[in-house]
Amino acid sequence: MRALLLLVLCAGPLAGQQASAYVPLDHWVMPYVEHLIASGILADPAPLTRPLREADLVRALRSVDTLTTSGAVTETVPWPCTSISGRLSQ
Repeated sequence: MRALLLLVLCAGPLAGQQASAYVPLDHWVMPYVEHLIASGILADPAPLTRPLREADLVRALRSVDTLTTSGAVTETVPWPCTSISGRLSQ
């Protein structure tokens, strides 16, 4: 009976740790994403809605035309995309 009680008490917190389809607001990617949106380089995948869905954000990042942007933007855009894409494949 004690083992069952211990199992129930330990399994409860783990159930709440499931993966989310949203990018957390405190993720390191969000300041870069917000800057790209404010600069008009990145189309806002969900205007007036935060947090952003990972799939929508990756789709928007992949659609950025890096041929018409500065070198700094061209180098910055792949970082968030790689980070978020890595989370999606896990």
